[in-house]
Amino acid sequence: MDKVTSKKKDKIQPKKATLLIASHYFPWQRRVLEVLSSCTITAENQIFDDWKKIFKDDATLDKEIMKKSLAFGSYVMV
Repeated sequence: MDKVTSKKKDKIQPKKATLLIASHYFPWQRRVLEVLSSCTITAENQIFDDWKKIFKDDATLDKEIMKKSLAFGSYVMV
C-alpha cells in the first residue's frame, strides 16, 4: 500500500495556491455559519446532513442563494 500512495504523492505537486481574503461574510454566508455552529457533531467529528434541510425548506430563499449556501456549507465542513 505504501508503494501505491508514495507514487501518487510524488506525481501530484501543487503548482499554485489561491488565497481569498474578505473583510466580512455575505448575509447568506453568515446564516450558513450560524446553522452549522448549532448542529450536532458526531463522535467521528462529522455533522449530520440536517443542516441542508433547513435551507432546502426555506421558501423565502432564492434558488441561487440556496445553491450557494449549500455549496458554501459543504466547503466549510471539509
